[in-house]
Amino acid sequence: MNFAFYHAYSEALAGIVADIPIKFLLALVFNIIIYFLGGLERSAAKFFIFFLFTFITILTMSAIFRTLAAATKTIPQALALAGVMILALVIYTGFALQPSYMLVKITPTKSPIPRGNTQANTRSGTRGSNGYSISIL
Repeated sequence: MNFAFYHAYSEALAGIVADIPIKFLLALVFNIIIYFLGGLERSAAKFFIFFLFTFITILTMSAIFRTLAAATKTIPQALALAGVMILALVIYTGFALQPSYMLVKITPTKSPIPRGNTQANTRSGTRGSNGYSISIL
């Protein structure tokens, strides 16, 4: 095989190494804003652990998307695979919180479909209620 002037591996490695400083600066700005805006504990050790995990996640996702781009021949194919992959990651990696871990509990207090006499609902004080009780745990 003829790889022209550069081998494909050396070009890919150069692209990854060239992206690291830019991704580092973007991660630094993002983490400073998100960490302190989120009101997380103001500790240097915890901030740098947070930074480490997000920076490695950025590099990992970049590598995954580069792999998808290299595995497909056209942009629509790569975008379709990337969409399915992101959906699978969100569903199967625990990104969605389980109700037992949520800080707000929403429970139905009455049927959303009015039944029977609406005058009785008005007298019982439930008029204007949306039928849900919200409590902060």
